[in-house]
Amino acid sequence: MKKFFWIIVIIAILAFIGTISDEKEDDPWTNSDGSSIVCRRVDCGERPVYPDWNRRYCSVHIKESHYCRHPDCSNKIPNDSEGVYCSEHQ
Repeated sequence: MKKFFWIIVIIAILAFIGTISDEKEDDPWTNSDGSSIVCRRVDCGERPVYPDWNRRYCSVHIKESHYCRHPDCSNKIPNDSEGVYCSEHQ
């Protein structure tokens, strides 16, 4: 009877370990709805260099003038400007 008990305990432990290893880690390159993160530039659709919102531009657009940090805004800000928002969102 003791052998049967320990076999059940070992099976339960292995099952528990199996469920832990199946959990997904948060992917910084995927939105909460499962879609891939793309460049913030309107109609670009390329994968950005960085996943965080403030720097979410592809390699082509990150080298150009910087853009407004307001969500859903892609207005350019002059390179000599120290602001992070366009005149529309200041």
